[in-house]
Amino acid sequence: MTLTNDRIGDVDLERDRMLVDHAQHGDEAAFSELYLHYHERLYRYCLRRLENRTEAEDAAQEAFARAWKALSNLAGERRFYPWLTVIASNLCVDAARKRSRYGAGAAAGARSSGAVGNRRAGPACRPERRARSALAGIGPAVSTPP
Repeated sequence: MTLTNDRIGDVDLERDRMLVDHAQHGDEAAFSELYLHYHERLYRYCLRRLENRTEAEDAAQEAFARAWKALSNLAGERRFYPWLTVIASNLCVDAARKRSRYGAGAAAGARSSGAVGNRRAGPACRPERRARSALAGIGPAVSTPP
């Protein structure tokens, strides 16, 4: 199921509702399509809040993992991307709190390792592989939404 005839990141409510409905019925390909469509946009959203590439990537990945687990809670007129940004926003707040508690040293370690530079362009960073990896990391107990 590929519906990427528009620009990546554009919100299409009808497409999103259809993909969410399919994903809620266990269609991992539909959720992967949502991931592929919104990952970069969500990453930029997190990066603006965290100002750290590694933390932003982690927050975006975790937001998608949590969205997959809680997809059955998305009902009615709720829209996928705004719902996803609420999850990501909470994760960004948590990351910023953690950074302030443990000092800037935790983030500095990521910066000194080069993680803040350009994101890797290797095969492991391809959106399709990240989507599969995110879904696989959730585990078999919750691999299919209720």
